Amino acid sequence: MVKRIGYLNGIDPMVLSVLAANGIGTIPISNGWDDHGKYIAHITEADGLSAVIAPFHKVIAAPGDPVGPHDVLSPAIDNGIPVLLVIPKKVMKKARNILPRPEPILITPDTLLAKLFGILEIKF
Repeated sequence: MVKRIGYLNGIDPMVLSVLAANGIGTIPISNGWDDHGKYIAHITEADGLSAVIAPFHKVIAAPGDPVGPHDVLSPAIDNGIPVLLVIPKKVMKKARNILPRPEPILITPDTLLAKLFGILEIKF
């Protein structure tokens, strides 16, 4: 099976380059505000994504916006697609209070590739 990672705008291009060099497809996904790729609310298991990665801020709407992280993330989570949000360690606790249950995986930038390769079951 082909391995594909969906990513929201803002992921380090060097991370995407490492994935591509290892034969892993990188598919742009949109949060609905930035029009970066396929709208995340429309992804399904049929898209063949092994995981979705995004900077934390890309799933958080502006204060007062009726769309929240649950709306943005639930299609992936409900379809069993792991979601990894990249965020500095010092604000992870605050971020957990904002996220839906079940919550996505919070990951620091320096551990993103190792975690992804673990999910993909590829040696890193």
